[in-house]
Amino acid sequence: MRETEIDARLRGLPPIRRARFWRLYAENGTRYLDFWQDGGRGILGARNAKLGLGLKEGIDRGLDRPLPSRLEARLAKAALALVPGMRAIRLFRDERRALDALSRLLGENPGGRPGQGAFGASDGLLDSPLVFDPARIGPSTGDASPPAGLHRPFAAWLPEGSGSASSFPIAIPLLPLPRGLGPTIILFADEGEAVKAGPGDLLAPLALRAALDALTALVAYESKVDETHWRRIDRRIRHLFDRKGPWLFPKPGISDWNRVFDAALERGLLLSPDPLLPSIVPGDFDDGEAARFNDLVP
Repeated sequence: MRETEIDARLRGLPPIRRARFWRLYAENGTRYLDFWQDGGRGILGARNAKLGLGLKEGIDRGLDRPLPSRLEARLAKAALALVPGMRAIRLFRDERRALDALSRLLGENPGGRPGQGAFGASDGLLDSPLVFDPARIGPSTGDASPPAGLHRPFAAWLPEGSGSASSFPIAIPLLPLPRGLGPTIILFADEGEAVKAGPGDLLAPLALRAALDALTALVAYESKVDETHWRRIDRRIRHLFDRKGPWLFPKPGISDWNRVFDAALERGLLLSPDPLLPSIVPGDFDDGEAARFNDLVP
């Protein structure tokens, strides 16, 4: 799905004045429970206290521009530990820069539009034909095989997720960070392929700190949130979704996702605006919020 279609659905929200953890607060007084979480980038929720502190310290110290930093080695160590078998790492300012490097590595479209070549065009990691996403429903690359696998948290619960990133020669972790605040990471099983991809980008220490704090928080989150939490929502959503761990996949019989998305929005529930990507159970919700699903008919 193209980003413009996703944006069109999200514009159904009123102006948002504040986001806190997994809830969005609109200017008209409506509170939304966030099941979208920016496709997984917001799986830790908004306004993470440690992230905010790290960003403030980085700005106060003037570390908001590209400069050498010891944090680069620390982030590399933490990122390589995520996916078994990976031996080299490259850091890029954003998803577009990372996809550009991936295209160059494949010998595609040199000097052309980033992320566009024999595999086609993309608006980011979550719909790039260069990257296999274990959460995406149905084929996304046609007859071509993507060279990289997306590493998602709780991947073992995904239908094709168990070990999927480590089965690729290239892995890209989806960091639990707001877009633009941290780097995009590419991991390589072959150090020679990393050399071909280029040196990567010199990043601001502030961005490195944000990514390192996000990975630390993600490890802690994965260790404490499990089936005990997720199954609390089952009786409210089983008529709409098949749940796999925290992932909510629309029932096969649901054909009009626009109608379901809009109806959920009216009830204060923000679902995935992309029908090919699952919604995600928030890290915190109460039964009253979950009960809003009761009369939502597919």
